[in-house]
Amino acid sequence: MNNIDKNIRKEESDGIGIENKKKNKCIWCCCALFIFLLVLIIVLSIIYAKYYSSNFTDTDKANNNTQKFYIESEIPDYSISDIEKAQFENNLSSFYNGDELENIKNDLSIMEIKYPEGHFIIVHNTNKDPESFYKWYEMIKNTPLLLDSYSIMIHEMSHSAGMLYCNYLIEDKCIDIDGYASLDQSLFTGDKLIDYVENRYKIDEIYLMEDKQKITLALDEINSYIKSIRYNRAYKQYDDTPSTLARQLYYITLHLKYAKENDVQAWNKLINNKGFSFTLLRLVEIAKEELSITKETNTSGSKRDDNMKLYEDNIQYLNEYIELSGMSKYIDEAKDYQGIKKEGIGITFVEF
Repeated sequence: MNNIDKNIRKEESDGIGIENKKKNKCIWCCCALFIFLLVLIIVLSIIYAKYYSSNFTDTDKANNNTQKFYIESEIPDYSISDIEKAQFENNLSSFYNGDELENIKNDLSIMEIKYPEGHFIIVHNTNKDPESFYKWYEMIKNTPLLLDSYSIMIHEMSHSAGMLYCNYLIEDKCIDIDGYASLDQSLFTGDKLIDYVENRYKIDEIYLMEDKQKITLALDEINSYIKSIRYNRAYKQYDDTPSTLARQLYYITLHLKYAKENDVQAWNKLINNKGFSFTLLRLVEIAKEELSITKETNTSGSKRDDNMKLYEDNIQYLNEYIELSGMSKYIDEAKDYQGIKKEGIGITFVEF
């Protein structure tokens, strides 16, 4: 073999070696990219799992584990039957169609998982009055964060117990209280409390002076704000709702203080209506539990704590009322429904 042939073969050999090196480099690059993507997927999966777990924990707290119940032995059932769901979707289709209808259904499917109590309220109110959903949805649908705004709908629909032929819509129960209408008519209005109020806010003018909120309506607001707090926690959004709920608890003590000091007839009627005193006690206990959760999760503001301080400063009037009405034994727990009825507490669960 002459030198020329050797040189040619060497060049060919070198060329093949370079080509092989390029191929090997490409293979390693592809492997490295694959490994990077695999690691990235694993990391993102871990992050998502932690996030999902956190959300589930909050939802679980919002609906079951950390809250008191109106009747402690009866855990609320927020399930919706197939017939009720079909009726609800038919009512929605009377007002909406296409993408908008599908978006609403999707929002409510998520809510059924994250906050079933809110979903339960919306379905039953809409089936009773189809225009109620349209009314509130049209008001909130153009707000920047629509899912946040469903809280408004749930809060306002919680005030509609009268439409459902009862006095308070609490959890999955429509509560009718014996003698409620007569009691409500005999009560003084909230404007009489204004001189008792310390550290006045704008909402005092609204609830006490403009709305002239009686104690029966203050309790209705407490019931609705409890739901607002639960919704906010389930969706990880926080506002000044805890402060307002605490303010309503303060109003309850002022109503009782005024009744005892200035209106003996109202004081006695409040004491003697066992169904109302039981319902007031249970909602106050539930509200305090919800507010304790907001404090534990750092979602409370200074006004919340200020208002709870005012509530505590006047709590002796609530304690005396609960004692005289015979309800003190229900502070920590409430017996089953039939047991309560046997003890002469005048409440009835109305069918939806």
